[in-house]
Amino acid sequence: MIEAETKNLAGYCGFYCGVCEIYRAYRDSQELREIIAEKHGCSPDEVRCAGCRAVEEIGWKYDKEWSLNCKIRKCAIEKGVEFCID
Repeated sequence: MIEAETKNLAGYCGFYCGVCEIYRAYRDSQELREIIAEKHGCSPDEVRCAGCRAVEEIGWKYDKEWSLNCKIRKCAIEKGVEFCID
């Protein structure tokens, strides 16, 4: 069985969330959080993501193509599958 935190990093699309700049900023770098916040017009505290599967808990709403709005994520949840390939 995959631990919850590890599973959160396996995106529904199959990508590894651990290489995402939003995730890395949230986990590792206040400086990167500030850069991303400026780019998206929000505060550094609002730049947060713990992985694709944790988005309901602490997700980031500023991007139109991923996070809560990701088409692949929505499709996988709707179909009740773990990954898009399923």
